[in-house]
Amino acid sequence: YRSKSKEAICSEDFKVGKQTRKQIEIICKNLKPKKLNNESFIYSNLVRLIELSLEKINIEHTRIGHDKKAALNASNLLKLYIEDKGQQAKICDLSFDMNINSNTLNRFHKRFFGKSLQELRNEILIEKAKYFLQTGISIKECAYNLQYNSPEAFNHFFKNNTGTAPRSYM
Repeated sequence: YRSKSKEAICSEDFKVGKQTRKQIEIICKNLKPKKLNNESFIYSNLVRLIELSLEKINIEHTRIGHDKKAALNASNLLKLYIEDKGQQAKICDLSFDMNINSNTLNRFHKRFFGKSLQELRNEILIEKAKYFLQTGISIKECAYNLQYNSPEAFNHFFKNNTGTAPRSYM
């Protein structure tokens, strides 16, 4: 609710673009005392400002929609990569397959989900590791299931990301 109003007000905030600014300048320049009584002058200029606002909102929603969709696709694709390649799943492969620069993709993901793709990758790997460990497989099997080169490398990754040793989840 805006202005702490008790009723919901539907609105969109956006920066005033050059076209809108110019339209406002033209309206102000053409304001004459006699024209203020002219409903068609006021109406036509008001309609033009509303049309410009709608254009700006649609452009912004389309851009945000695209960015959010890219972030969501990256997240889903990363989960699949980890399912297939374990810890060998790389963000650069994701970026290459989606044909989007990895920095851009990371920025989108962080904006919409609050974490980088690397943070998400680590979280997914940790969750898979915890699941494997809780099903009773050994740390060595867990490490190899997640495609680590050694149990030591897995132990190091796990402890750095959870603060505890994998053994505590068995």
